[in-house]
Amino acid sequence: MSLIRKYTGNLLLMAAAITASTSSFAADTGEQLALCKGALKELYGEGTRVRMYGTKSYKGILTLKLKVTPEDGDPVTLQCVGDAEAEQRVVLKNKEGEEIAS
Repeated sequence: MSLIRKYTGNLLLMAAAITASTSSFAADTGEQLALCKGALKELYGEGTRVRMYGTKSYKGILTLKLKVTPEDGDPVTLQCVGDAEAEQRVVLKNKEGEEIAS
């Protein structure tokens, strides 16, 4: 009986750790998306529509893949890279990974 309790307790601890790390990542992603939207609206205009379709995190750097539709233009695919340690909070890149002027 005590073996089952020990196993159940370990499962609960693991589930709590996974939930905490997932919610932290979601909060970081939401914050990053808000910063990216602000930068894109400043660059393309207030009527710009932004849709996130993917994320990638590697060594503390979060990259969002975005579909951006300017007010009076065709949709473009961009990446928004954020690093809390960097001087710039977000860097906008084109599909090939080249930085675009902001």
